[in-house]
Amino acid sequence: MRYFALAILLFSSTLLSAQSITSVTPNSAYAGDSLTLTIMGMGTDFEQGSMTYNTVYLRQGSDVINGTAASPTSDTEIMGFFNIPLSSGLGLWDVIVWNISQGEIIGSNTFEIKSKLTYTKDIASNSDLMFYPNPVHDAMNLNPMLIGKKFRLLDIDGKLLKSGTVKYDRIDMSSMEIGLYFLVIDNELHKVFKD
Repeated sequence: MRYFALAILLFSSTLLSAQSITSVTPNSAYAGDSLTLTIMGMGTDFEQGSMTYNTVYLRQGSDVINGTAASPTSDTEIMGFFNIPLSSGLGLWDVIVWNISQGEIIGSNTFEIKSKLTYTKDIASNSDLMFYPNPVHDAMNLNPMLIGKKFRLLDIDGKLLKSGTVKYDRIDMSSMEIGLYFLVIDNELHKVFKD
């Protein structure tokens, strides 16, 4: 009897591990876009009689973008509506469907968020153009070559306001007062004016 129970347990865990996301349409969007994703699965049970049983979201590291509705059209297809924030990290994101009976079903690196900013080859390869516009009104746009580099943003007195690794192609300055600031990237000091 114990062997029979063990065989059933192994068989059911094999079925659970066979769940997967097979496609996402569309598979990319621009930061700031609103869109509906159609997510196809295999071995899934999306259609459980109610929209409240499914949650759809995107995840990149610890960043999460929640879908506002998860509407199953069948056991293997579900649609989710997303508002992609302008501040979203660029690059590949996991698409995840969660429901009570199956937990997280993850499509790893299946969705890409792109920048709405267009860079010409000259801008992307010009190390002299680190950021723009200058003066800055709300957000300082950064050369995409800076992503992954360490930065510090200082006020006129040298007080540290922001620091970290450049993760996005912009730094939000909307809440800062009008004045002169200093951006330090790779130990190079740059003057930034906020209007």
